[in-house]
Amino acid sequence: MKQPVKSNRYEWTILILLAILWGTVGLDRLVIVYLFPVIVPQFHLTNAQAGAITSALALAWHLRLG
Repeated sequence: MKQPVKSNRYEWTILILLAILWGTVGLDRLVIVYLFPVIVPQFHLTNAQAGAITSALALAWHLRLG
């Protein structure tokens, strides 16, 4: 008796959805960078301070998800 051919469409669909969702999490982490043109002049931040904010946010995300 022949074995039925198993479709792996379900697995690929889940994999693509997870990749898209994880990509939006990465973009969500970097949204602060797009707001820097507004934030930096308003709070009189230097470029080093703005970079420190981005680094602290990345570290916080890592500690939360890691």
